[in-house]
Amino acid sequence: MPITLEILDLLSYEPARLFLPMTALIEFPWDLARLAQYGAVVAVAFAVSFGGIVALRRFWKFEQGVDAGDGIRKHQSTPILRVGGLPIYGAFVVSFFFALVIPEKESESLVSYAFLILGSAIFLLGLLDDLFHLPAKLKFLAQIAIAVAAYSCGMRIDIISNPIDSGSLELGGFGLVLTVFWFVAVPNLINLIDGMDG
Repeated sequence: MPITLEILDLLSYEPARLFLPMTALIEFPWDLARLAQYGAVVAVAFAVSFGGIVALRRFWKFEQGVDAGDGIRKHQSTPILRVGGLPIYGAFVVSFFFALVIPEKESESLVSYAFLILGSAIFLLGLLDDLFHLPAKLKFLAQIAIAVAAYSCGMRIDIISNPIDSGSLELGGFGLVLTVFWFVAVPNLINLIDGMDG
């Protein structure tokens, strides 16, 4: 059988190499075992969040946590659960501990546990506000305290990179200000735009 240009094109086409014996000599850049482990974490997180959402919609019977709208900022046509973050948070916690079985030092660092604890604190603060409408001043001070704790645990913005000359700018003490601003601003900005449909 003559070797035609079409056959050469087929052999040079990357996916076709997967079906050739020479693939035994190819070193893939991915660690397939590690990909499978992280894929399992993603699957667990999806299952927990999806199952939690279905359960919430079916079994939540409390008036707290249900938003019927106010006709001013919130214009949803039907009442909407305000506690939809519960399944997402549950997925986050379950996947965090599930990921600890992956043999990687970074997953067991102090920063990782601090991220879990402080993330839980932010979530709990938002949940209490949704259920009981916390005073704005109390919520604001709690957010600042959590942000300062995060900065102290190493979750901080202390360097800004310059994409033009590949340099970086050390923020020094201003990094604390920027970190606190980020931690406080992002949740509140989300809350401001969250009333468009509940």
